[in-house]
Amino acid sequence: MEYKGELASYEMKLRRKLDLFANVVHVNSLKGYNTRHNNLDLVIIREQTEGEYSSLEHELVQNPYQFDVLVMPNLYGNIIDNLAAGLVGGAGVGARHPFAQAVGRNIANPTAMLLSAANMLRHLKENKLTFFSYRLRLDFSNLLQ
Repeated sequence: MEYKGELASYEMKLRRKLDLFANVVHVNSLKGYNTRHNNLDLVIIREQTEGEYSSLEHELVQNPYQFDVLVMPNLYGNIIDNLAAGLVGGAGVGARHPFAQAVGRNIANPTAMLLSAANMLRHLKENKLTFFSYRLRLDFSNLLQ
């Protein structure tokens, strides 16, 4: 399917060209970083083309432990993955967002960026890079404890 028009973002065009119609976000608590909901571990799968809205976020906030995997439409999935990130400490801690709005304000939390880098190194599956991924996660975990 070809998508044309002024509102078509580069990202959306690339997703359609590569047949990428889902976004997977893994949200989990970090040991040693205490929040209202510790030991939280869930996956949100959100489709990225269309969507609808319901009120599942109320259930997520009241009892997030009842979920392991949530499959959501695009807009609603975006709301849920941001909410879930807040449950484990906020943007930049438990999800994929590095909180770019904090640049220059001395409030940025580099946790998400460092853990994303560790995930990328592990994904490359080269022995030396896998070691650095393991080491980065281990050092970060030790820092929090």
